[in-house]
Amino acid sequence: MKLIVTGCWHLGKRIGGYDLHNDIKETAFQVIDATQSADLFVHLGDLFDSNKPSPADYTTAIGLINELGCPGLFLPGNHDPDTLYPLVVAKQGGAFSKSTVFAVAPGQYRVGEDGEKQVLCIGHPPREWKQPNVDTEFERARMSHEDEWSSRQARVEAVFTHLNAEGVEIGEGVRMGPTDLSIPMEAAKKLPCPVFAGHIHKEQFIAPNIYFPGSLVRADMGERDQKKCFIEAVI
Repeated sequence: MKLIVTGCWHLGKRIGGYDLHNDIKETAFQVIDATQSADLFVHLGDLFDSNKPSPADYTTAIGLINELGCPGLFLPGNHDPDTLYPLVVAKQGGAFSKSTVFAVAPGQYRVGEDGEKQVLCIGHPPREWKQPNVDTEFERARMSHEDEWSSRQARVEAVFTHLNAEGVEIGEGVRMGPTDLSIPMEAAKKLPCPVFAGHIHKEQFIAPNIYFPGSLVRADMGERDQKKCFIEAVI
């Protein structure tokens, strides 16, 4: 299965008096073009810049999603409306393909046109979530690759998340400090599958298997020298 992985589009973002709408939309269409030959589009959260997006931002988001050339998987980010509720309602109203998945609750999901792949999704989690909840989900993903477990349940082929990541570079010489909820980095590195993480705007790879595609465009002046990209991967 070929993936296109991106995140942190921040629709509605402004820097000072400058509206990034056209920059974001133009760059988003470059990513969408790549989905025409992909099997799954993954957005790692922060589709919006505000948890109260404007009607124009919703219209833009729905228009972009409907341009995808393959099924889409969307995680909620800390900037997004709680549970991506308006987009879920739009799906229920028939605005999107039935194969579009909004992974609003942390857990495992079947994805793809026929649900052929099992993945773990942990977007911006509910307030009642604590670090042990995150650790448990990563442990379940690891266990799914053990023979005794995998005979009863499908293996987790990839992890998608929107969490903090202690020690990850967020700017020149600046690293993320300890936070309440973080990717358990050592456990993540031991997974026999890739981990794709949003929230961090600086694109980077942490061996052997953790990928941060970064933000879609330079979202503030501190990112002016950062490379921006999306990820193509196969699982």
